[in-house]
Amino acid sequence: MERISVGIKSNRFFLMASVIYAAAVLLVFPYLRYYVDNPDTISYITIAQKYYRHDYSSAVNGYWSPLISWMLALLLNIPRDEIYIFKLLQLLIGLFALFNFIKLVYLVIHSRSIRIVLTITGIPLILSYALLNLTPDLLFLGVILFYIRIVTEKEFYNHRHFGLIAGVLGILLYFSKSFGFCFFLAHFTVLTFKTFFQTKEYAFKKHILRNYAQAIICFVAVSSIWIYLISHKYGHLTISENAAFNLSREVAAGPEEENKLPILSGGITGLVNPTAVNAWEDPGLATKVVPLHPFSVVGDFEIYTGVLKRNLLTVYYFDFKRQAGLVFIVLLFVFLFNSKRKKILTDDFFFSLLCALVFIYGGYSLILVHTRYIWVCTMIMLLLSAWILEEFHFKSKAQQAIVRILVVFVLAGLTLKRPIKEILFSADNDTSPTALISSMLKPQETMHATYSRDKNFFETRNELKSIIRPGSNIVSIKNEESERDAYTQASLLALASNAKYLGQVNSERELLPGTQGAEKVDYLIVFSEKDPADSTHWQIEYSNEKLPLNIYRRR
Repeated sequence: MERISVGIKSNRFFLMASVIYAAAVLLVFPYLRYYVDNPDTISYITIAQKYYRHDYSSAVNGYWSPLISWMLALLLNIPRDEIYIFKLLQLLIGLFALFNFIKLVYLVIHSRSIRIVLTITGIPLILSYALLNLTPDLLFLGVILFYIRIVTEKEFYNHRHFGLIAGVLGILLYFSKSFGFCFFLAHFTVLTFKTFFQTKEYAFKKHILRNYAQAIICFVAVSSIWIYLISHKYGHLTISENAAFNLSREVAAGPEEENKLPILSGGITGLVNPTAVNAWEDPGLATKVVPLHPFSVVGDFEIYTGVLKRNLLTVYYFDFKRQAGLVFIVLLFVFLFNSKRKKILTDDFFFSLLCALVFIYGGYSLILVHTRYIWVCTMIMLLLSAWILEEFHFKSKAQQAIVRILVVFVLAGLTLKRPIKEILFSADNDTSPTALISSMLKPQETMHATYSRDKNFFETRNELKSIIRPGSNIVSIKNEESERDAYTQASLLALASNAKYLGQVNSERELLPGTQGAEKVDYLIVFSEKDPADSTHWQIEYSNEKLPLNIYRRR
């Protein structure tokens, strides 16, 4: 009865949270609607288009997780542009993530006031993830929360066929992000054997082992179909090509360095299939990289230690330096000296969430950490911190209430500053408290200033459909000072015009007649106010000083 009561209350709370979420969407969507600043987005869109057109041989890809593209392909009938459809899908995924977060809040936390604060804190996080990052990372966050919520409840292991349910959840994790393959095997194995060793009944132990085997068989059987398809395409056994690509001599970066991505760093690169918009759709086939072998090749171990340092520093700066993670670490350290510390192992939800945190940080730190890869860790640490707070007891109820309220509000404040700044300014830039408060008091003016360029760009993008010939080849001049990622912007122009984007060059001289690959280029894109093109070889076709954007056609 208690479980049913909690379920009803959490559903009511989700409905109220959904209203707040919808109101926030109505406020910010008109401004963030056109924002795109990641070339990965283009790849997920073009792969979805391939599925939509039934071009399955080209759609199978070992670099981009398939589930988000499958979902996007189902919505391509909507008569709107691909970015609008993608953002609509992200908002729906955000609701799914919010639902599972609230369910976990109600399962883990008992204080009504703390539940309210955590839920309100989660809404801006999910909203910024949904509208500013068109990648599968929000989907993975939602699926992980869903998976943890299901497999951690005690009743789950009493279910007759819990193995099949777990297997399906593992498949969703893997198809959401390739990292989900290893995460599921590690996390579900730990939870299962924890339950196995805690029980003393032989029949129940047998039931657990039988269903664990059932889960692994189901997971491996379905995953193997996708593994076979991508392994056949790339000529070797693989569950994903990302690890080898990111841990290569050409890409891997050390502390305080950016990843050196060969395709995005400059030069003309051929496309890998007829329907690709750019070479980033399948980077491993477009350019050759040499994977690191830190334990067998001299010199690779030193490069790899630099990679580890960079990844750990990224985790530190994003989640712990003046962030909510620091409060969690302090609370956890103090709790280890509390008489209730054994509950870290005995409380199912705390143990499950803590394991998830360790596996996500540990797994990504071994390969590559982008801040969006570890989004879910912030939400997990909020839950764990609130749980620890509830376990502390003080001499008086008043003292206990004051400490809980203070710590929870510090947690919420540290967590909210990032998504608020991202929504207002498109990035978590250094901003003085005075400027931040001023911007929060007039959010529409701030967002208009931040995103008006994106709206102008998309209006221009529609104009250029009649200027850039379908099937033509375009190249852009690299511009580090561009307000948005130039590779992404040029790819969006190519996507709208059914053209092919061959990449970035460092200067116009790389496109002089006789230069290798230059004869393929039909249009030159320059994201600059200056006019760098030689009129001998190039003719101005379009100019927009506001963006700025100049497009030249080869004479």
